[in-house]
Amino acid sequence: MKETIKSYSATDTERKEFTALTKRLIDIMVDFSLLTLRTVQHKKHSALTPNQIEETIDFDLQFRLQQINDPELLDIVREKATIEFMEEQRKNNFTRNK
Repeated sequence: MKETIKSYSATDTERKEFTALTKRLIDIMVDFSLLTLRTVQHKKHSALTPNQIEETIDFDLQFRLQQINDPELLDIVREKATIEFMEEQRKNNFTRNK
């Protein structure tokens, strides 16, 4: 499977979509980090130092990596991606058969 993905030649549209999704992922990760920073600062009742900010962001990123590796989350993603892909295929086949 990995070889198939590696040898896959993406179209310009697919590359643009990949880039846009990567930007969305970065934005979501930044949003999570900001939420964590605000929460930590609120609990601390004072401004965070640059070192505390860096440590908090590092902690949040590590937590997100663990979250992504959670088997339950992976199952949810697999199931949802399969359902959505099958629905796309059904719609595409329906459109082609008209």
